[in-house]
Amino acid sequence: MDNPGRGGVPAAIGPARLFEEIAVYVQKNNQFGIQCQSRGAPECPQHGELCDSEEEAMEWVEEECWIPTGEGFICHECNSWHMRNLVSHRRDMVQEEVEEKEKDDEPTLDLEVGIDDQSG
Repeated sequence: MDNPGRGGVPAAIGPARLFEEIAVYVQKNNQFGIQCQSRGAPECPQHGELCDSEEEAMEWVEEECWIPTGEGFICHECNSWHMRNLVSHRRDMVQEEVEEKEKDDEPTLDLEVGIDDQSG
């Protein structure tokens, strides 16, 4: 039976090894960097600092606290960009709900005419 490590990950694998398996590496001039999974923010660096080995690139990403997603890593710029968009999206959703409620609260002309015809 495997010896469980932190977070239920077997100690033989460990969290760092797990992250290495999901990282997407960029290789330029015999140097390695880890690619940002999102690349959505205008100021996204596209990949982490180029290092001499994949292990050093992984250490750099961990030291810079890039966010592991289970499918790769997201840089801070993209994370902030996604959070700002999420706030904006939620604000738009709330505004739409308010407008729908206001629309539902307005009496319709047909209903008012029908009531007037019944009373006279």
